[in-house]
Amino acid sequence: MYQAFTHFLTLTALNTAVEVYYGLALAWLLFLGTGISSVLSSRGALRLKLFWMLLIIGLPVIGLFAYCVVCILCADYDFLKLFGLHSNAASYLMSPPTLKNSEQ
Repeated sequence: MYQAFTHFLTLTALNTAVEVYYGLALAWLLFLGTGISSVLSSRGALRLKLFWMLLIIGLPVIGLFAYCVVCILCADYDFLKLFGLHSNAASYLMSPPTLKNSEQ
């Protein structure tokens, strides 16, 4: 039991196969490719695109997370108006219904 606990704390897995590492490498390459293609297709200056690509390649986990957060914060949410969800959705839902002139 002590050995299992020390292997757990030191992150030394005893039953890993090479295929697991290939799968992780493939997942990392897919995330990396998706992030870079998203940066290249985005609007922005060449320096900004170069910055994001270097950040994603150099620090993959932190770079992809930071790029994801920035994309969410800078997204265009105009399509939500089609579904009745817009920036004033809370006030729209909480306001009492008003009668139109033809219903009065």
